[in-house]
Amino acid sequence: MKVFDRYLGEIVTLPEEVEPGRYRLLKRATLNGQFVLEKNELIMSDGRERCLLDGESHGFRDGARRSDDDPVASLILRSVQTLAMQYRAQPSEPPSPLIPSELADSVKLDDRDKELKRVIDKGHLDEIARRPRYAMKYQAEVAQIHRVRRMAPKAIEHLAAHSEDWLSQTVFGVLPKRLLALLSEDEWSIYENKVYTRLLDELYDYLCWRLTETKEINDKYEEKRKLEQAEHIHHRLRDRLFKLWGGAMGTSATEQGLKDSCEAIKLLRSAKMRVGALRQSELYRNVPRSARVPTQLRNTNILMHDQHYRHLRTLWGKYQTRSMKKQTKPEQVLADNRRALADFAQYLRMMIHRVMTNMALADAQPEADAIGFTFGRARGRVSFVDDEIRIRLEERELVIVPTMTEPDNSTALRPDASGRIVIACLFAGSHKDALEPSAPDAESRVINPFDFYGEERLALSVERFLWFPAFAAYGHPIGPLPREALAWLESKSLGVVENRHWRSDVPLSASDEEALHAWLRDAALNSETKNKIALSVDRTNLLALCRHCIEPAKFTSRNGDFTARCEACGTQWGIYRRGARRVAQMHPDDGEDASFERVGSWSMEFDV
Repeated sequence: MKVFDRYLGEIVTLPEEVEPGRYRLLKRATLNGQFVLEKNELIMSDGRERCLLDGESHGFRDGARRSDDDPVASLILRSVQTLAMQYRAQPSEPPSPLIPSELADSVKLDDRDKELKRVIDKGHLDEIARRPRYAMKYQAEVAQIHRVRRMAPKAIEHLAAHSEDWLSQTVFGVLPKRLLALLSEDEWSIYENKVYTRLLDELYDYLCWRLTETKEINDKYEEKRKLEQAEHIHHRLRDRLFKLWGGAMGTSATEQGLKDSCEAIKLLRSAKMRVGALRQSELYRNVPRSARVPTQLRNTNILMHDQHYRHLRTLWGKYQTRSMKKQTKPEQVLADNRRALADFAQYLRMMIHRVMTNMALADAQPEADAIGFTFGRARGRVSFVDDEIRIRLEERELVIVPTMTEPDNSTALRPDASGRIVIACLFAGSHKDALEPSAPDAESRVINPFDFYGEERLALSVERFLWFPAFAAYGHPIGPLPREALAWLESKSLGVVENRHWRSDVPLSASDEEALHAWLRDAALNSETKNKIALSVDRTNLLALCRHCIEPAKFTSRNGDFTARCEACGTQWGIYRRGARRVAQMHPDDGEDASFERVGSWSMEFDV
């Protein structure tokens, strides 16, 4: 089957292993004999491993694995969903892309946590393990005569039929050596104990989940606190990160969230240890792991009236909700996966909106379903089509492809920073505990609300795409030109004339630029050459402006290369030679480390 590969941007044959969300149908098809997918719909997982499309058998990559199995992934998706809803409700004011304040409430102890703490503190679960209820189980078994306390109902008949169990025979009858006896043993697997052991399993899974989730949010609070004291981070980047966090959560909310999360971690860790110890008890070991209990409990006398067992019903009702969510039907899984991808696409739109409007030189103008902008005198447009984000400037285009999980591989961008870049919400496999704040070399990456540097990564990709033509064209001569044109340009000291060619080397003043454009209107040049000259002047003027504060820079031309420095903010940029390479650099002029971790998107470097 032929499909459209969103990552490559071309039509391919659907492989045996399908990455959910990567391929778009070119014709109508039926998924797993149950779901009708229309043309141009994405092939998403329904929670099953198989991917059967119109009789063709394929398999989903990690098809049976769901984000619900990973507490951190679930937390990320809830954050993305919350931010996407906020942006849809008020698109003119995109919120901070970091963890929303609504999720701070998730670290607080809820009713079931408090009820569990009460039951554990009162010792009810410990008392059940220490003195459990059980039944007496009698089993007929042939035993030595001295062990017999109670004969089985058919002991005489069995003895008469088995002479090997006789000790001797007398005139009065038979003296037995062995008898069929009723031997008793404790029956642990009564219904109430099955409820107890399965509840311990559910509690332990929940506490592991809840503890991981709470620790993840607590780590972000701690990370924000460390940022305040991180002297190695450039002050401009630190201010920007503070602003992002402040937009998501105020100082008082952060302190309260840190306090709540620490309190919750302490309680959850203690509860997990207590429940884990109970799972090592004799009662737990004597109830088979295969013993299952239906969701709806029976109202037995013990569960209703025993001073310890009756608390199991309360806990069972509160903790079965999560188990029921795990038993989602395929149609619900498919709908959830579609919604999650749509939310993440909306989240990336929101981030692009923020990046473009925060870019001083872009002059972005948000529209209903697009963003118009100008960069220098070149007009560009950001459009949102088929869950993709397309940034177009003149003839070049950068396409951002949202996906849910990190792809196995992806294509590289073109040397001019155009092409397709895949951005995922989640890491492949289990979630990494921390996102390293380094600029990735691959053209696929993971960005989500738990990454403090997410907006910096995105800004770096977009700005490199926008700036590349200006840097790459600098120092390149235009020509050959007519002698009259060269003479006029040389007489006005506009640019450099060499070997019948001309190049723009320094920014022009407003009066010189006006004179140049007036001359171009009547010059004996074809329209293509006129456009090249005007564009070259415009790009040189653009290179002379600071990308952060739009202030004119101190510009120095150096034989086809240049350096520039903004006196207002200290940013320095230019084109430098490294052997046979020409490298464009933009970084703070403080003479220190310009790594991505320290300065974020304030530092940019690429070959031109």
